[in-house]
Amino acid sequence: GSSLGGSAQTSHTLTSSFARLVHSATAPAGATWASVRIRVGGAAQGDHSFIDGVQFEQARLATPYVETNGASAARAAGRVELPASVLDETQGWLAARVRMGFASTDDPHNGDVVMLFGWADNSSNRLELFYDPRPGADSWETRRSASGAGLGVGKPASFASGDLQTVVFKWTATELGVSVNGSAFLAAANTTVPTLAAATARIGSNPYQANLEFD
Repeated sequence: GSSLGGSAQTSHTLTSSFARLVHSATAPAGATWASVRIRVGGAAQGDHSFIDGVQFEQARLATPYVETNGASAARAAGRVELPASVLDETQGWLAARVRMGFASTDDPHNGDVVMLFGWADNSSNRLELFYDPRPGADSWETRRSASGAGLGVGKPASFASGDLQTVVFKWTATELGVSVNGSAFLAAANTTVPTLAAATARIGSNPYQANLEFD
């Protein structure tokens, strides 16, 4: 049958510590099985390499490893978090470089926004950065609200699937701002500063769900 063959090779430089290696490839139509071949080159006599825990993923995103021990296993959806202790509701900034998995004119979540960053207690008290793909929006947006009040600001964007977007989000006691790919900040007044109790913020995920929404 069909196989990926040499098109699926990836080289990694090994070190003296364990490392997580990730590789992406597209299986041919009709494929019913898969195998992994690992070859170590350039080793000297007496060197040893250890391989532990190979995991196939259906999507393009590498999720947390799950030990199956030869049997089927299930887990909750993965997510990426950072401690809220490094953040401040009144003033701060966040920069991210993202390879987009869809074009700016696409609507990958059927009208829902695509989260990049979220720190929130609930939908009424939050600090967020997201891409709004809805018709007429097509923009990177920030939002900060306290007790349900608070406006955001959105900066229009245009990109193709696979493009890199560098997004910088800033907030102060009096305004929010967004810069895309080194452009000038688009800012808007915002003085609604919440007092957030959430101990963690999330990258690439809606604060009210566990699943990764962005890669």
